[in-house]
Amino acid sequence: MAINQLKAQLHVWLDHTPGDLSRARNLASVTALVNTATIRPHVHQALTDMISEIAEVNRRVHDLGAHTAPTAG
Repeated sequence: MAINQLKAQLHVWLDHTPGDLSRARNLASVTALVNTATIRPHVHQALTDMISEIAEVNRRVHDLGAHTAPTAG
């Protein structure tokens, strides 16, 4: 659920589409933005946790794709 909330807010605030967070460069950009923002510690922690969730999901999807990729031959 946190992932969906963060994606929705990024779409509105940063004009990112939900798929943009599957790209490492864009996720790093959002992480840098959160880390440099002047926000309360609990908000920073919540956003950092959401970003971590997205990174973990991206890693799992990547791993799944690597295990299910068709082999040549």
